[in-house]
Amino acid sequence: FIIALFGLLSFTAQAQNVSSISSYSGPEIKYEPAKSPNAQNSVMTVCDNTVSLSQSVSQTVTSGISISCKYTASGYHTENHYWRAFSLTKDFNVTQIEIGVQQAAASSGSQPITVNVYENTGGNFPAGVRTLKGTASTSVPNQSLTILIVPVAANIASNTQMIIEIFVPDGQTAMNSFYVGTNKDGETGTSYFSAVACNISIVPYSNYNGHPIVMNVIGCESPDIYVDAGAGSGGDGTSWNNAYNSLQDAMDAANTGDEIWVASGTYKPTKDHTGSTSPTDPRDKNFHLAKDLKIYGGFAGYETLFSDRNTKAHETILSGDFSDDDVVEG
Repeated sequence: FIIALFGLLSFTAQAQNVSSISSYSGPEIKYEPAKSPNAQNSVMTVCDNTVSLSQSVSQTVTSGISISCKYTASGYHTENHYWRAFSLTKDFNVTQIEIGVQQAAASSGSQPITVNVYENTGGNFPAGVRTLKGTASTSVPNQSLTILIVPVAANIASNTQMIIEIFVPDGQTAMNSFYVGTNKDGETGTSYFSAVACNISIVPYSNYNGHPIVMNVIGCESPDIYVDAGAGSGGDGTSWNNAYNSLQDAMDAANTGDEIWVASGTYKPTKDHTGSTSPTDPRDKNFHLAKDLKIYGGFAGYETLFSDRNTKAHETILSGDFSDDDVVEG
């Protein structure tokens, strides 16, 4: 097996019928997802707070600099794996992966790849224990210098690493060639590569002259604060199990821009505009929204996805009926 950079041999392993880490020559383009032949034109809508996680400084896909372990005689690729690792501080619900494609060329007109999403614990990748949380296979039409969008669902816990693997199966029999999209514009996290046929375990892509892989993870972060009227005292709002039972306490603890999920129930203000919890007239109490926050009701108190919110089934009520004697008429 030989590893080469588009014909320039740079690494030799221990067999004789496999070669190459190479690339496709052509112009470079900017990130334009709608032009990808296999792209979905919109993000899967499962949350209000859709975010994109990326370690790619640029979305440009550049020709001639990607690498792949391939067969020397035929030029078709062996089994290849491309990886990225993201450290999470919040729960993250993956909805799709965006992958740069330098070149996908198959004799049949398309070829398979698989996207795997893992939760990694017990050490920083490539160390640690990976647990598969989501997987999606797709057929990639022939294309070059594009962004491919692959829908995949996975829920990754906070304070773990989210590992994304792009698995490209052996292309010898089907006469397939695939090079992941890269550029020279830098990255904020390491791109990784592995290929059994070339005797390469999971190592930084740059070890074999590989450049930063263009990859983005689209999904939903968990809210910053949870509130449940039925929760016990002493909660810190970090989960449904540790929810605040007071909406005002949650609002006071929140930072500007935070998102608060509120379970069904009735919530009453606890203090007046001066901060007093026992004003002369209880009717002077009101909710204080002193910063820019996103507050959503309609949750049962167990949801992990914003799309599970049901405002009709799980009413969240803000009430000023301090004596519990108001009568609703009409």
